[in-house]
Amino acid sequence: MSAQRQFCPLVDDILDEANAVTGQLKSKGFPFLLTPVLPARTTNETYTLLSNARPAAAMLDFRLLEKPKVNVQELAFKLLRHHIPTVFVTKDRNIVDEGDRRVHGVRIPVYHKQRLISDGAYLQSCIAHLGGAPTQTVPTAGDLDARISDLQDKAFLRGLTAAEKAELRTLLARLRLEEREELEAVEKSEVALKHNFNSLISEIRGITRDLRKH
Repeated sequence: MSAQRQFCPLVDDILDEANAVTGQLKSKGFPFLLTPVLPARTTNETYTLLSNARPAAAMLDFRLLEKPKVNVQELAFKLLRHHIPTVFVTKDRNIVDEGDRRVHGVRIPVYHKQRLISDGAYLQSCIAHLGGAPTQTVPTAGDLDARISDLQDKAFLRGLTAAEKAELRTLLARLRLEEREELEAVEKSEVALKHNFNSLISEIRGITRDLRKH
C-alpha cells in the first residue's frame, strides 16, 4: 500500500466523538492515516468529497442524525462499488447486535466503537475488512503538509510529472477535508457563543423590567 493510498476517513457528524475515536485507534497502531470527516449536505456530495481524496478505505458512522439527507448505507454501497473497502461503526450496541447490513446484496460489517478500542482481536477483524495490516508506523498530518510543500516547491522550480500532479491534487483534496472540519467546528462554536450572548441579554432585559416595576 503506497503512502498516498493509506488515507482512511472516519465519517461522523459528531466531531468530538470522531476525534476521540480517531485518537484512540491511532494509539492502537491503526495502519491507515485515519482522519475525522464531517459529511456534506447530501449522499452524493459526501461521496464526491471522499472520492476526490482517494481513500484506501472508509469508516462510516451508521447514524448521521445531524445530516438527514445523507443515506449512510447508500454512501457505503457507492464507496464499495468503486473498490473502496468500507465498514460501519457505531456506539449503539443494539445496532451491532443486529449484525452486518446487506445493501443491494452487498454485506457491510458493523463494528462497535468502544470495542474497537478495547478488543485487539476485534480491531484486527475491522482492519482486515478494510484491507490493511497492523503497523506501528502511521503517516501523520505533518507528513501530509510536508509532502504538499515538497510537491509545490518542485512544481515551481522544474515542474511535476503526471503522477506527481495527480498526487498533489489528491493531497490538496485531503487538506480541504481537514480545513472543512475545522471551519465547521468554528462555526458551531460561534453559534454557541451567540446563543449564550442572546440569553444573557434576555436575562438583563428581564431584570431591568423587574427593577422598573419596583
